[in-house]
Amino acid sequence: MLSDPTDFRGGVAVITGAGSGIGAGLVTYAAGLGMRVALADVNVDAIGRRGAEMDAKGVETIVRRVDVSVPEDLEALAEEVYSTWGTVTILVNNAGVELHGNTWELPVEMWQRIISINLSGVFYGIRAFVPRMIKQPGRAHVVNIASVAALRINPGTSAYAATKHGTLALTECLAAELVPVSDKVIVTAVLPGAVRTKIFENAMLADTDGVGARGNRQGIEVLASTGIDPVKAAEIIFRGAGRGELRVHTHPELSRASIEERAKALSF
Repeated sequence: MLSDPTDFRGGVAVITGAGSGIGAGLVTYAAGLGMRVALADVNVDAIGRRGAEMDAKGVETIVRRVDVSVPEDLEALAEEVYSTWGTVTILVNNAGVELHGNTWELPVEMWQRIISINLSGVFYGIRAFVPRMIKQPGRAHVVNIASVAALRINPGTSAYAATKHGTLALTECLAAELVPVSDKVIVTAVLPGAVRTKIFENAMLADTDGVGARGNRQGIEVLASTGIDPVKAAEIIFRGAGRGELRVHTHPELSRASIEERAKALSF
């Protein structure tokens, strides 16, 4: 943990999946800190609306359609941000999708799509921004949004769980690799619990009346009844990243219970 927490005020934030959910909450919170914000999302209409809202408030923005499954899109975003503002204070690799269904029933194209967005998209973001962060003056943060699903196993979520377990491992490896290279690039994995987003409404389903559909309906109900506001989640994320925490938990008790359950399952 950093002895001198980062003050993000007036810095530059780059957020993927910025059009809705946690990403939109991150945009709102970053703007409240007086940051310049680059909004990236495959949904042009969503980030267009968010960008217009920020512009009306006097927030300096870059709004770009970015498909995180395409490495060239993230490279172009990094080039534009650095050409425009010369630095990045925090990159949040947030874009993600859900997929529900029994593993053997998952269509290959759905499997490939979720891997390309949730896991490869994080890698492409790292690859585009971290080399520039290492060279820039001042501290920089890489924040990768995993999930409490990185700590537990639930039937019907193999693809999503694989990407989130992978994101956590990728983040921890990156942090270790940077130790001998730079003490200015700080890496954080976020493991959110229930946050009020539309991730389940927008999920891919491998069935219409099986384990996938049932799990998806349950997820919608849980987020609606117990989910925290995305801006509250953003506050937790920014504060944890600013302190240099390797792992940030929006719901510590849920994470703790999941870790204990997983440790017990893995013990011998």
